[in-house]
Amino acid sequence: MKQRRILAACVTLAVFGLALAALARPGGGNTYSGSSSGSSGSSGSGGGDFAGVLIEIGLWLCIEHPTIGVPLVVVGCVMFVAVRVFNKPGKAWDSAAAATPVYSHSHSHFQPPVAPVPAMHNVPQPRSRDELLAALERIRERDPEFSLVLFEDFLYSLYAEVQAARGNGTLAMLAPYLADSAHQGLVRGHATRVEAVVIGSLRYVDVQVAPNDPRIRVHVEFQANYTEIEGGQPCTYYVVETWYLSRSATARSRPPKRAKVIGCPNCGAPLDRIVNATCGYCQAVVSTGDFDWRIEFVSVSVKERRPPALTSNVEERGTLRPTVVAFNANQRFGELAQRDPAVSPQALRARVELIFSALQAGWNNHNLLLARGFLSDRSFETLGYWLEAYSRAGLRNVTERARVEGFELSRVLNDKYYDSVTVRVFARGLDYTLNASGQVISGSRSNERPYSEYWTLIRGSAVRGAPRLDPSCPSCGAPLNITMAGNCNYCRAEVTSGNFDWVLSRIEQDDDY
Repeated sequence: MKQRRILAACVTLAVFGLALAALARPGGGNTYSGSSSGSSGSSGSGGGDFAGVLIEIGLWLCIEHPTIGVPLVVVGCVMFVAVRVFNKPGKAWDSAAAATPVYSHSHSHFQPPVAPVPAMHNVPQPRSRDELLAALERIRERDPEFSLVLFEDFLYSLYAEVQAARGNGTLAMLAPYLADSAHQGLVRGHATRVEAVVIGSLRYVDVQVAPNDPRIRVHVEFQANYTEIEGGQPCTYYVVETWYLSRSATARSRPPKRAKVIGCPNCGAPLDRIVNATCGYCQAVVSTGDFDWRIEFVSVSVKERRPPALTSNVEERGTLRPTVVAFNANQRFGELAQRDPAVSPQALRARVELIFSALQAGWNNHNLLLARGFLSDRSFETLGYWLEAYSRAGLRNVTERARVEGFELSRVLNDKYYDSVTVRVFARGLDYTLNASGQVISGSRSNERPYSEYWTLIRGSAVRGAPRLDPSCPSCGAPLNITMAGNCNYCRAEVTSGNFDWVLSRIEQDDDY
């Protein structure tokens, strides 16, 4: 028994440094699947007790068995310091380019679809994130108006519209966007209403833009939460589903003002004006995918009854991994800086810190309007979902002393309408959750935790000048006072679209990115 205890202690101490680092709670949020942290409020991880046990074992070994204990403690300390140094943020901007990109595009968790997937013509499938995004950019060879930012806005809107229509029994109205096979795949369950739809992540699985192919094909995986009302009772689900979309190669993308409007794919008229697949305004037959993206097939690989995890103490994953850096990130940023010399790593970091500070204030005061001027509609809705989830549960998540300690460049994209920059933000702070009585039920009020997240900021491609570093309207200069819809209360300009300055479009956790 004594030998077993010594062996267990040796094994435990051998991973001493790595264990402490792995249990460190990154700031910000819950996951949509309930398994790790996500993009806003928090589920903490208590590592203090575990660390205390390790220290006690180490002291016992040093006293009772010094020939074993002392070397092991020394090795454990060296490993701990090495991990901390490896994970130290704030490195030079260009140092990110030397990191080896880490991609994960495993399809092993997908379940086989119940019907044949649309033919893919045996075109070699891109696998890495770089290849997938490069394939998406090739759509502009056929369609110069294509914008990834606007395409994703459209996908988010269409996903929410489809789920709501599924609950209301009105999927037939979405016939311009749904092939028959997709319609059949969406008719499931006995929900009388679907609400509180929030997308946790959107990931491209495959993109096909072949020179002689009359159609363009994009496969997108959604991870999402939504609530179904079944027999008068709400039930929250976590889902993973893949949409197989296609569009005529001759179709043209929507302009920015129509990106989120789910209407006639040709003229934008309301859906109720479409009868028998023909628009009553423009008289076009709009159910063929000739004018806009059509969902050919839907494959649901996961649907589990799982409410948002608001109080779990979970281990953060991915914080110690190298930053994922696109092969052309520095080149693309250099081109952006050439077009607008006022954009620099230092200026962008200052803007990130301003947004970070406003976001913490809005989160802790349960009032996202304090940060509204810096958040795109998509990120505002997502963060609002989590605040509402905490409120419904009678909980409050708090972050204190949160500050940015460094950031690294990850990716730069641009198109006719938008510039997009993704950076990995390294931060540190307290993160804990209180119940209605003010008691801490997860996280810690005393132990600060380091964390990192990938932030994507967008700005209109025609905008020039240094990012604003004060909380004022980028259009009229008045104190920043923004409506829920994202308009300045003084000049009425829509300042959250990125048409004036950089706004936060997306937050992704390490294990998702």
